[in-house]
Amino acid sequence: ADKDRDGIVNLLEYATATNPGLPNTVPASAEKNGATLEFTYTRNKAATDLSYLVKWSETLAPESWSTLGISDQNPAPLAETATTATLRILVPAGTVRRFVRLEVTQP
Repeated sequence: ADKDRDGIVNLLEYATATNPGLPNTVPASAEKNGATLEFTYTRNKAATDLSYLVKWSETLAPESWSTLGISDQNPAPLAETATTATLRILVPAGTVRRFVRLEVTQP
């Protein structure tokens, strides 16, 4: 479901501690630093029932998403509030282009 019609499903809103009733953007970004993409996102500390996984692809094809070269999916937070933690995941930058996504699942 996407109550506020902002293109972000309620599960991802919960996972990143955004309000599903108000239009917003996912609190995530990627920045190239040499041969690495630094993917930063906000995690809801209360969402202990979710699994978070960062993946990359060069084509966006469904079967092309990979975690190869990502060394730590659960690093120490860069910053914290009472309700959120900001994490940075290092992703190999690739040679042509690289797309990065945050995959959230409820086991």
